[in-house]
Amino acid sequence: MEAAATVIWKEIVGAAVDAGMFSVIVDEARDNSCPQQMLICIRYVDSVTHSVAERFLGFVPLQQLSAEVLSSTIIQFLVDVGLSVNCCVAQSYDEAAVMAGVTNEVQKVIRDAAANPCPYVHCHSHRLNLVLVDVSKQLDFVGNTCTWFTLISGHPSAADRAQNSESMPAEDQSSITEPCNQDSDKPMLYLVCIISCCYD
Repeated sequence: MEAAATVIWKEIVGAAVDAGMFSVIVDEARDNSCPQQMLICIRYVDSVTHSVAERFLGFVPLQQLSAEVLSSTIIQFLVDVGLSVNCCVAQSYDEAAVMAGVTNEVQKVIRDAAANPCPYVHCHSHRLNLVLVDVSKQLDFVGNTCTWFTLISGHPSAADRAQNSESMPAEDQSSITEPCNQDSDKPMLYLVCIISCCYD
């Protein structure tokens, strides 16, 4: 599996290098055990087909969520896979302050490291997610559907919740057994995935 992943990785990076420039896409990604990690993708124009290609490069575990740590992790990851940050000509994240801030946040650090205009673009998938969140607040059946998706796919296992509850005060344990907060945008991620699959 690792050998196959390495081969695919090299092909993707080679194509991006041949293109001469690429954009980076970064977002938060959690599995069922809920560790902090981010996923990194790149977009580039394929030099053979002359079409835009978007490729997933990998998951990166995170210990901190500061702008300094996030930006240095992104840059180091690109270097490790064989991409020069100087060839990064655009960046796309969600609109979290630590990512989108214009002073010393991630987009500013990446732009300075790239030494080119490297504009930040708010991820359009995230914009769609925000729209669906607002819609779901108005439609009860959507919120109920998302609650079930969250219970099935997004929450820690029952064993994890039981273990965590042992170290929690009694007044806080009730929240463990409650379904997801329908005001949260997390359940909508599952709905976005389903809609994407239906239309692909």
